[in-house]
Amino acid sequence: MKPPSSAEWLSTMRCNLRCRHCAASAGQPAEGELDTAEAERVLEQLSELQVKHLCISGGEFTLRDDWKELLAMALRRFPGVAVITNGWMGGAMIDAIEALPRVDSLTVMVSVDGMREVHDARRGSGAWDKAVELLSTPTRAGRDIITSIDVASFGELDAIARLGVEHKVRGWNLQPSIPLGRMSAEGFLGQDGLVALAEYIVQARKLLAGKMQIFTNHWFGYFHPMREGAVWSGCPAGRDQIALLAQGDVAGCVAVPAWVCGNVRTQSIREIWEGPRMQAVRNARPSGCDGCSGCGRGCEVMQSVLRQQFCWK
Repeated sequence: MKPPSSAEWLSTMRCNLRCRHCAASAGQPAEGELDTAEAERVLEQLSELQVKHLCISGGEFTLRDDWKELLAMALRRFPGVAVITNGWMGGAMIDAIEALPRVDSLTVMVSVDGMREVHDARRGSGAWDKAVELLSTPTRAGRDIITSIDVASFGELDAIARLGVEHKVRGWNLQPSIPLGRMSAEGFLGQDGLVALAEYIVQARKLLAGKMQIFTNHWFGYFHPMREGAVWSGCPAGRDQIALLAQGDVAGCVAVPAWVCGNVRTQSIREIWEGPRMQAVRNARPSGCDGCSGCGRGCEVMQSVLRQQFCWK
């Protein structure tokens, strides 16, 4: 069985913000979240499974009391590590990570959804200033901006691009928000908005070439020119990617909890990865896509939430 090359660990549901677009409705810790020893075993097992890249998300990872200890272990175990943060620690987060091993293999992904007014309206007063403080503090780690895009924030993209160039971030990840959790259906970009976002990505890559890389997620536009230059082989969930949830559940994707295939408290990660439930995830196809193989099954998140694919074939 080919091992996954990447893993995402949703490390906690605890968060100090109440972002209005949060698909996970993060806030309070989930009951039974992995403790330090359990989390360390998870990192060890992922390393033994030959995972090359680990992305740590939440909630807000840096609200765990053991976040520095666990991040240090991850940096020793994996060639590449990314941490997604709302930036609430500001420069203090950089001060903390500079003391960790192999910090040059770390990417800090800072959430920025617009300039101060729009960003703080979505995330809370003062959130923008802290995020920009984090971006402004010198570090050996790489830094990306990650932007959750809805109707209100779409018009902020040019300003965010300028902010990224100003602070010399390496990459910009543009992710459309979908109506899950606290995110409203009214704020979703919809078909026309997603097409406009794809067109924006094409133009931004041209304008920002050599300054900042532009990324997006697997949710839409598989046949659009924004995918040119990348080999799209279908949804990576359960194929090239494994996901772990806060209480130890293992799935193909953190956004599809229905795909839980086991729990690290009762099975090893390898057993779950090689087991029949994960195989079923690999073989799954969204309903309505049986006559088409070009998108490689599209995105189960979009199918389960919106009952359609945004492939544009």
